[in-house]
Amino acid sequence: MNALKHVLFSRVGKRHLHLVKLVGSLLILIGILQIVGSLAHMSDSWDALENFNNCTVEDSSACAEVLYRITGTSVWAGQTSLGVTQAMSILIKPVVNFFWWIAVLVVGVLFYNVGRAIPNDDKDMLLHHRHKKH
Repeated sequence: MNALKHVLFSRVGKRHLHLVKLVGSLLILIGILQIVGSLAHMSDSWDALENFNNCTVEDSSACAEVLYRITGTSVWAGQTSLGVTQAMSILIKPVVNFFWWIAVLVVGVLFYNVGRAIPNDDKDMLLHHRHKKH
């Protein structure tokens, strides 16, 4: 139990640092930033999809280039509208990315709240057991 205490708590200067809470807070920060980024990418992908479907035959090569740069989806030469499969592949990637970062955020919150996860009765039992050994 003592070795575990040294893993979970580290001394920095005159203060004790709870490493699990530190990891949790970093995951929360990264999760929030990436969620904002994935929402922006989702919006860009939707706009690129709408703009491509509004292109004319004369502008199709320029619209295809913009679509490829934003979403990574290539289209055939002269294609002026996207099929259902192409549209779904454009929209599904940012949505999955968004939910991935939501999951990272939830894990970060769980790590951050690790001290509150053990009910008081169990904490008392652990403390009582530890004092009995010594």
